[in-house]
Amino acid sequence: MILSNRGSSIDISEKSDIDSKIDNRLKLSLKREFLVAKLNTLLPASRERSLHAYCVGTPRSGTHSIVGMLHSNYVATHEPHSYYAIYHILKWAAQKYTRNDIQNILKWRDKKLSLDLEAAHYLHHVVDVLANSFPKAKFILTVRDPLSWLESEIDRNYGTRNKLFWKALEDYRYGRYGHQFTKQDIALKQMGLYPLTSYLSYWKDHNEFVINSVAKERLLILDTREIQSKMNQIADFLDIDIATINQQKSHANKRTKRFKLAEIVDKGYLHQQLEAICSDFIDQQLPAFKSSYSAQP
Repeated sequence: MILSNRGSSIDISEKSDIDSKIDNRLKLSLKREFLVAKLNTLLPASRERSLHAYCVGTPRSGTHSIVGMLHSNYVATHEPHSYYAIYHILKWAAQKYTRNDIQNILKWRDKKLSLDLEAAHYLHHVVDVLANSFPKAKFILTVRDPLSWLESEIDRNYGTRNKLFWKALEDYRYGRYGHQFTKQDIALKQMGLYPLTSYLSYWKDHNEFVINSVAKERLLILDTREIQSKMNQIADFLDIDIATINQQKSHANKRTKRFKLAEIVDKGYLHQQLEAICSDFIDQQLPAFKSSYSAQP
């Protein structure tokens, strides 16, 4: 069962509510955007697009690469105006916005940015609203195997643990499960991060929610490791000339990792939880990925 991308049975409002933590100038700007969004239908689009697409894979799954490949010839951007988007998405998740509210914000934001492609993992929380609001838009879901993703995401979260908006998003994203640490993953707690089961549950729920929210003909699922070999498929899906894709940018935003997963989490416990949480989903929704996703880290 997918945990709803809106609301939670776990009270995490104190951690993810950032209104009390941001300065008054930014707070005013965010609230002004909410009001302006209601008038979005009266405002003209800033330009005519070449295409209209979103990349909504998990963080650390190749979303940067999709933008890098298209940036030279299209208006493609990675996580633009991220603080604004995260703020409104958290309001929606906390049930402080109506569906009409978040739809107005997304339409206004889309019209203001007027991008050919936007890549942002946090948009997956509202991908159902996006799909309904923009019936001609296409969606790319980059899927990275859960083990290498987990190692990369833990490293990323450690780097953003003191950044207000990202920490608030992560507190919601992983805190909503209400999972507890065990002796096998207590090192994550000591690092100021989240339980292993919360990470794996999020990986499954993120990918599953996108797959279930977007019609098959509007969704392209890409294995992160096969992005470079799928140039023709990407071009066909987006209905663009493959010559306009920069193949040299198919592996952007590489990072040097600070941690090794095997040094943080007990290996037996890791594979036990991977099997318990992700195995059925992979079998049912991503069968072509099964062999590579079962590989040892």
